[in-house]
Amino acid sequence: MNGERQPTSDALLTTLQQMIREFDETFVILDALDECKERQALLEDIDEIVAWKTGKAHILVTSRKENDIKESLEPLVNDENVICIQSELVTHDIRVYVRERLLTDRKLKRWQRKPEVQQEIEMTLVGKADGM
Repeated sequence: MNGERQPTSDALLTTLQQMIREFDETFVILDALDECKERQALLEDIDEIVAWKTGKAHILVTSRKENDIKESLEPLVNDENVICIQSELVTHDIRVYVRERLLTDRKLKRWQRKPEVQQEIEMTLVGKADGM
């Protein structure tokens, strides 16, 4: 209808399935699954894609640890295929990066003489990053 109507999820999945059949390998990357507004529907779609068992589709999903996501994806993957990057090491790297920027970035120069403000900025950014 000349772009006035969006295709249904079923139509999109059918198209994806047909595309996967046409290629030797297909890679699907879903970044920030935890930020998806229709997360449950997407998790169900992932289940359906895996159920096709084409042997040609590879799916990479990134997400913060959320119970519903973990429970939905756990049966689909082996533990060896799960990589956790949310850790204290990442938090440390974020802290070092933010601190360095606060000390050297010309646009942040106004805070260089206010260590209490720098500390608040650092704590807030590191806390909100939540290891990601």
